[in-house]
Amino acid sequence: MQALADIDAPLIETSVASAGTCDIGATSTRGVLITGTTTVTSFGSRRFRQRFVRFGSALILTHNATSLILPGAANITTAAGDTAVATSDGSGNWTVRDYARATGKALAGPAAADITDASTSGRAVLTGTAASGATALGLGTGNTPTFAGLATTGSIVRDGPAGTSRNILFTTNGVARWEINADNGAESGGNVGTNLTFSRFDDAGNFLGTIFYCLRSDARMVFPNGMETQGVFRHASYTVGTLPAGTAGGTAFVSNGRKPAEAAGAGTGVLACYSNGAWRRLSDETAVVA
Repeated sequence: MQALADIDAPLIETSVASAGTCDIGATSTRGVLITGTTTVTSFGSRRFRQRFVRFGSALILTHNATSLILPGAANITTAAGDTAVATSDGSGNWTVRDYARATGKALAGPAAADITDASTSGRAVLTGTAASGATALGLGTGNTPTFAGLATTGSIVRDGPAGTSRNILFTTNGVARWEINADNGAESGGNVGTNLTFSRFDDAGNFLGTIFYCLRSDARMVFPNGMETQGVFRHASYTVGTLPAGTAGGTAFVSNGRKPAEAAGAGTGVLACYSNGAWRRLSDETAVVA
């Protein structure tokens, strides 16, 4: 009858302040509330005790392979509301038999070797390197995944700090052919830097040169090796009064510019080039007039 009385007795809780030696076995109740935040390295040396422990605050419970054995053989950082069941043996050494976090989360996650996956690819992804994981999933043999197809309803972002290249490379059997690149030009204000380039590579994947690049600062496109059109090339069209400030070598069509034999106000249009500080007819280098 005494044993039944002990089992059915109310689980009264006694508060014990955290300390290096937090002597929970000295309480007269099986329930213990450990208060405070001091690191605990021992539960005392009382023999043959059982305690239901609740933690009131965050503290470090220190594992000792002999006198305070914790689950996982590692220190535990407690949180308010965490609970544990601890017992002591005939030598007064304590073992935490069970530990439950107030959040419901596991005390420690399993290691990769503890997780069973029947598939070879699953094991490779779980335990291998980034490269072996990519290979197992059929995404290539290196750290860069390869997709047979990709669809997205949002943006594809290629991010990086200023002064670094951000590129998209097109290959044939793994060998470079073309590259679109936001270059490594320094961003110094005024929309300067990070210009867009389009480059080509030879059959061996060696860089051959930049076909053209776009300047972020003023939207100009520059063709270092010239440009050929296989159709009609149309210049921007202006009137004499709307011609912009010129840059040497610039060309434009002036819709009301006069040809040599045309009268004032009767111009039918001329092709003009900016030279020596003025827009001039290409035919005779005369300044364009309406």
